Amino acid sequence: VYLAADVMLPLLQRMHEAGVVHRDVKPSNCVRSTGERDFCIVDFGLSKSAGFYRLEREKAEFRGTSMYASLRVHQGKDYAPRDDVWSLLYVFCDLVSGGLPW
Repeated sequence: VYLAADVMLPLLQRMHEAGVVHRDVKPSNCVRSTGERDFCIVDFGLSKSAGFYRLEREKAEFRGTSMYASLRVHQGKDYAPRDDVWSLLYVFCDLVSGGLPW
């Protein structure tokens, strides 16, 4: 898990710096390739790029996987980069504990 965090957090940061919000970070979208430090984030079907950011709406339509979505997203807020980070944290918690408490 520590190795995955060491690789995945900077990967997510670079993705956000490029203006992309994934909006569905979950274990099945975080994959390991052939090398020991080769992790990838896949399935960008729900992602948004900087050109498509909206002003925050009062109520946004839910997107993603509810088990790994941040509290903000469950409250109806638009996805932001911080919500991807929360989702990745939930992925790590799931890996460490074998499940999430919700």
